[in-house]
Amino acid sequence: MLTRREALALSAAGASLTLIQSRAAVAQTARPEWGNWVTHVDSTNSAASISKALKTANTTAVVLFDRMLLRLQGKAAGSLASSAAFAGHCPIKLPPGFPLNGFGMIVRGSVSKTSGSDAILTMSIGGDTRVHSWPRTSKVINGATKQQLDPVKTYDFDLTCFSLEQNLAVGNPPTWPALPPLSLSLGLAARRRTVDEEVLLEISNLEISIFSVPTGHRS
Repeated sequence: MLTRREALALSAAGASLTLIQSRAAVAQTARPEWGNWVTHVDSTNSAASISKALKTANTTAVVLFDRMLLRLQGKAAGSLASSAAFAGHCPIKLPPGFPLNGFGMIVRGSVSKTSGSDAILTMSIGGDTRVHSWPRTSKVINGATKQQLDPVKTYDFDLTCFSLEQNLAVGNPPTWPALPPLSLSLGLAARRRTVDEEVLLEISNLEISIFSVPTGHRS
């Protein structure tokens, strides 16, 4: 038979376990919710990849692409320039009081190109845009063999974009207005001087994140 002290200790342990479970339940439910992806432009048929990633995302969605690329190659006349685009938006629902600090995006991929070609990647999320370019370069010729050194060069990239945003309460009692949809876009462009040149610009994966202010740092 339990003593009174043991009974109180057991009761306190049970209360602590209930509190921990309650907090865990709140932590699981009080998180951002990604809505359904809405496509504006999709010239590479990549919308399915981002829709799939958003359905299982927490505060970060990881998108793996298998066709987000732009290629200029071959002798066909008129194929000296090309472009591809992907853009759309996603509604995001935040729990009340979520300390939103902004949205970030990481774009990873590679560029393979000859000296007489160039490539440009534009990326935007929310209110921020970044542009990255790989311009034409001079040919390097081996003096002995008269052959070009490294005719095709490959550059891997890991690029970031960040949109600073907050979701502040209004009124008394406080309410948190709905966020505008989170917009996102990727643009790929390439050109070459002659049909002897070539370029391949490829995006392999994308990370989209919702950032919050660390505990104890919110003003």
